[in-house]
Amino acid sequence: MIRHQFQLFLKHQLIEILRSRFSNSAIIINILLLIGRLWLLLNIFFLGYFVDKIISDIFPFKEPIEEFITLFFYFVFIDLLLRFFWQKNPVSSIFYYLHLPIKRKTIINFLLFKSIFNFYNLIPLFLILPFIIKVVFVSKSLSYAVILAITLFLFIFANNFINFLIKKYFYLVPIYSIFFIFCLLLIWYLEFENIFSISFLLNLLILKIEKNAVYILIPFAYFSFTYFITYKFLKSRAYLDDFSNGKNTYVHNSKILDFFDIYGQTSNFILLEFKLIWRNKRPKTFVYTSLLLLLFGFKFYSSGVLNYDILIYFGTIVTSIFMIQYGQFIFSWESSYFNFILSKSNLINYITAKYWFFIIINFICFICSCVYSIFGLKILLFNTCLFFFNIGFTSYIILVLGLLNGRKIDFNRSAFFNYEGFSFHQVFIVVISLLSPKLINLGFNYFNLQSYSIYFIGVIGVLGFSYRKLLLSVIFKLFVKRKYILSENFRN
Repeated sequence: MIRHQFQLFLKHQLIEILRSRFSNSAIIINILLLIGRLWLLLNIFFLGYFVDKIISDIFPFKEPIEEFITLFFYFVFIDLLLRFFWQKNPVSSIFYYLHLPIKRKTIINFLLFKSIFNFYNLIPLFLILPFIIKVVFVSKSLSYAVILAITLFLFIFANNFINFLIKKYFYLVPIYSIFFIFCLLLIWYLEFENIFSISFLLNLLILKIEKNAVYILIPFAYFSFTYFITYKFLKSRAYLDDFSNGKNTYVHNSKILDFFDIYGQTSNFILLEFKLIWRNKRPKTFVYTSLLLLLFGFKFYSSGVLNYDILIYFGTIVTSIFMIQYGQFIFSWESSYFNFILSKSNLINYITAKYWFFIIINFICFICSCVYSIFGLKILLFNTCLFFFNIGFTSYIILVLGLLNGRKIDFNRSAFFNYEGFSFHQVFIVVISLLSPKLINLGFNYFNLQSYSIYFIGVIGVLGFSYRKLLLSVIFKLFVKRKYILSENFRN
């Protein structure tokens, strides 16, 4: 019976892939994605094949196998981080089976079984197997190679299930996931500072397993524990009511933003943008990536490499990263109710609200980046000028290019590896936003005036902000010409 149900699930998954709207309407993109993934796997395969030589060059006095196991400990952390942002958990696919006479435990087991066979588990496979076949099997024995492979893959598959818990708890109870991430960072710090080495314990475990096969129960127990916890968590929430009212899970009290209401329709549109971010997965993902990038700035600025090119480039990123990500779909976010906005709103207020929303989020990013001034007041100067450049130049460019993107999107889906609403206009937005200050700096550098480039960038921003009414009126006229085209595209 269970075997028959699993076969039925697999058949339905195949039909879902073949009938997917995205699969049928974006064949070229799918082909490019397939080529990209194959190219990535090929590079990872060669990395795994030559990793022993890389280890020997970097650590000439250490045993390659032991050092590989040590590096694998760091790989587990990086793998978990990448899964959190990129791996899509197929939880919503079980919704269609919950009303059928199929046991919930069968549905959940299939869901977890299905999650093992994904691209993110192929990456460690292509990295680990070449090394084991080339080095471990030749220098050790077949039994040791098999034991090592099984142990490492059990840790990787456990990451797959931990990712389920982190992502779900991150949306349901964010403090739990933040605490878990803090513990991971603490473990990494203890390992890096040689205070408490888990990689040493992992090496010791491999040696114990080689001498006594009973010890392989330890990684199996760890894998089984993560599977069981994830299974219990999903089973406790596998009810139709949880899916039908799922959106309410993410709707939080937004009274802290209600002060916008007293400033008219423009402020209401700004409030609408913040509520949209607060309540939906895809825009909320941009908040998390922006925060992580801001944290990365401590590592970047503390390196001591602070020339003009790097300060301008990274300063542009940290002060405008959220605007660049969110602004790629600046009008597509309202695609589901765009006709209502056209019929019930003063459209000049609508455009003005978009601009002031950009100013607010850029100001928040700028305030957060001010902490980098502990590494030098020069950083504060650059980020201040780039902040003005973002609100006085880049924001207008994003609004204009946003008018050219008329693709409807589902903003409740994750942003990573989600190509819904994608067009080449997004590429132009990113390129122009990041390279405009860089090109200005190159122009001044050509005439040996590089020290003045950052001031010129700041002046452009101040002038753009000063003439915002004129520039917004031009954008409004473009919007009036494009509004019916956008409306038609959002309906299709």
